[in-house]
Amino acid sequence: MMPLAEHSTHLLTVAAAALESVMHLREDVQDLMGALAQAGAIPVFPVLVGPDARAGRDRADLDGMLDEAGIAVRPTLSLPIDPKALARLEQGESPSGRLGRTLLMRGAKNLAASLGMTEVISA
Repeated sequence: MMPLAEHSTHLLTVAAAALESVMHLREDVQDLMGALAQAGAIPVFPVLVGPDARAGRDRADLDGMLDEAGIAVRPTLSLPIDPKALARLEQGESPSGRLGRTLLMRGAKNLAASLGMTEVISA
């Protein structure tokens, strides 16, 4: 994984918005940052997957935890959990139709825009 990470322009570390998952993310990001120290400044973005209603608070909590631990990453991003839309996507439904208007796909587009990605690749 490290050669891929070393040649990346962005790294996303993804966790569920649950305490155990966030604690693992903190440990993994700390290890990742140490391993990438000699590769230069590759921006690392934590991403939380969870309920949209709590996303702002969850991001702020994780940002605070990482800051207190001295882990310098970009501000946490979020992706709303939407099991029905995920199932439709996994079944092969095109995101260019009604699926594109779901909470999951809108959240994914917002996340991509936060990273400066403007092109959407359709399957």
